[in-house]
Formats: sequence, C-alpha cells, structure tokens
Amino acid sequence: YLKTNFMKRRHFLKTAVTLPFLSLSVIGCATTKPALSVTYKTNTLLQNLLSDLLPSWENKLNAKIGMAVITASNNELASYRGNDFFPFNSTIKAFIGAYILHLVDKGQLDLAQTLQIKATDLLEYAPQSKKFFEANQPISIAELSEAMITVSDNTASNLLLDTTGGLKPFNDFLHQIGNSEVILVHNEPLLNRSHYGDKIDTAKPIAYTQALKNILMGDILSEQSKKLLLTWLINDKVGDSLLRKHLPKDWQIGDKTGAGDESRNIVAIVWNSQKEAYFVSLFITQPYDGKSHDFNNQKSVAIAEIGQAIYSIL
Repeated sequence: YLKTNFMKRRHFLKTAVTLPFLSLSVIGCATTKPALSVTYKTNTLLQNLLSDLLPSWENKLNAKIGMAVITASNNELASYRGNDFFPFNSTIKAFIGAYILHLVDKGQLDLAQTLQIKATDLLEYAPQSKKFFEANQPISIAELSEAMITVSDNTASNLLLDTTGGLKPFNDFLHQIGNSEVILVHNEPLLNRSHYGDKIDTAKPIAYTQALKNILMGDILSEQSKKLLLTWLINDKVGDSLLRKHLPKDWQIGDKTGAGDESRNIVAIVWNSQKEAYFVSLFITQPYDGKSHDFNNQKSVAIAEIGQAIYSIL
C-alpha cells in the first residue's frame, strides 16, 4: 500500500506567494520545550475589545464564540471563553501536518513516500485526492499534507493518520505539544459532529492557540519543517472569506479553517506591518434550534469582521 518514490516529485500546487516574513523571530527564535503551564500578560486594549465585541456577535448570531490571541514576542494574551470547549473541525489539520513533519524529522516517515488512493478511501470532499485517484497516480506524503492544509482535503487527512498508526499516536503528539485536553476521536467527516461543551473532537481556544505557538516557536519541529508548515498555512486556498478578507495589504497570514454541523472556526498566525507575529484562534458555534439563519454565511462574515476589528489594535 505504501511505497517509497525516490524520484523528485512536482507538487500539485505551486507556491503562489512570497514568504518574506519567514525570516522572522517566529522561525529563528531561541527554541523552548512546551510548558505544562504558561504565564501570560494581559493585552488590556485587545482584551477590552474582545469583551465588548464578542458578546454582541453572540447575541446577533445566537452563538457561542471562543477566541484567543497570543503575542509571539512577549506572551501577551487576550481571550474570550478561552477555557471552554469548542468544535475544532478541520483546523485540526494544521496539527496533523505538524505531526507528519515531526515524524519526518525523527526519520520515521519520508515526504517522498507514496501511496495509491483506492475508491474506498474517497470522501465527498476530497478535491486533490480525487484527481490523483482518477488519474490512477500515486500521491506522496508531501502532496497529501499540502492538500490537507491548503484545500482541506478530507481523504488526505484520513490517509495520513491511517498511514502513521491511527488516532492514538496523533493524540499522544497533541499532548506532547501542550494540547493535553484535546482528544481526536473521529476521522473525517464524523469529527465535525461535535458540539460546544463536548470533550471529544473539541479544543479550548487558549490551549489550542498556545499549541500552535509551541509548534512554530519551540523545538518540536526542525527549522526546515517549520518553514514548510508555514508555507502550507500561508498558501491556504479556502480561507479568503475569513480572517484574510480584511487583512491589511502589508500584513501576512497563515491559517487553517474549519467548518462543521454547527461551527465555523480558524487557527492562524498573523504578522502586522512591523512583522510582529500573533497567534489567533476563533471558534463560532450556532445550535440548530430555529433561531439561527443563513448558518454558514453569518459565521464567516462574523469571523471576517472580528478580524477587521482586532487588526486595528495589533
């Protein structure tokens, strides 16, 4: 099923953006191991904004909203419902990508390894996997990882986890990077059925955001793997209606979005014009109770406008 291809492979997506901010301290900083507990300073200005803004969006959407913003340079934090459990949906794919690169760094996996996609592997949303299946072409671990993050390919996500031992070793990795309360119980698409307050297939905004910071600023990944993960996040093709929508032109973002039966969410790293980096997670969950209308569109608009509001402060 899994074989190694030593020939140089051409990725299905060309890198379409320049990456001037990859030389930032987010990559080159002194690395640290994930801490079991982290002491934060409060970003008072941003905290006041979130405390005023997010309840109004909750009322408007009949929703629960969770958010956390951590400043890379000084560990300042602003959050709202930061210790509540929210469905993470496809945002978890950013962490699956990090897990794959961690295995590569340890010599347990090769990005050039390939596998053949079978008809039984294909899920309804699998744009790149379907192309490789229909062409009867093997797909590499690198191509699966890129598809999983840049176009949120569900088949790619499941194949990567199946190929690397299933959910348990991935959950062990999540705990290693500081996501001790995150438990992925289901593959795609069932992971999208979780609810606000559930303790499976969910995450707490503060811990989730800190885990992304640990990956990109700690010693979990090699410098090469951090840059590759950031490249995939920056090349996200399905996030234009969210935090990217109102991003100032001289800023940059790398993100992974998610959507589920009740939820819309995103985890991201954002650089402002001064190249200061911020780690962000934002979760919006609406119940199907007859009070919520234009379900997905409302939440996408809310994420975009919340992003626009915080950019004025970052």
